[in-house]
Order: sequence, then C-alpha cells, then structure tokens
Amino acid sequence: MLGKYISAVLWLILAASMVVGGTYAWFTDADLAGEAVFKAGTVEIQACLKTETDDNGRVDGNWNPGDCTQVKYEIKNIGSKKVRGQGQADRPMV
Repeated sequence: MLGKYISAVLWLILAASMVVGGTYAWFTDADLAGEAVFKAGTVEIQACLKTETDDNGRVDGNWNPGDCTQVKYEIKNIGSKKVRGQGQADRPMV
C-alpha cells in the first residue's frame, strides 16, 4: 500500500515538473533564427552510364551465373536547387 502512494507521489512530481519546465521554456524562448525564406525550384537528377557497352547495350557481353563486373555512373542534378546525397550500391545480385 505504501508503494502505491510513493508511486503516485513520484508521478505527480514528474507531471508537475513537466508542466513547470514547459511553461518556463515557452516564456523564455527567443527568436534567434530570424525569418525563414523559402525559394521555389526544381530538383532533377540525371544518371548516365559511363561504362562502355557493346552494340546491344550489354556491359560485358554474355554473362553467366556468378559473373561480376563494375559499372560507373555519372549522377548530376540539372535542376535549380542544390542537393546533397549519398548512396551505396553494393548488394550482390542473387
């Protein structure tokens, strides 16, 4: 029975501290970022295969099960907005 009272008192203290902390944060907040400016634009990604291919568009001619090769792509943004991206494509084909 004493454990229930202690638990209830601790929960009340926690709730009261969250209310006080939220109120303090609300009234002491400052606008340091200034005004937000949004610009319209486009993001257009273009990917070109830079590895040499044969007449049929194949990279290494005939492939057999288990064969591997490396290909190179040139990826660029031809839109008006800047893009920062990263990626990794090293999953083996099954």
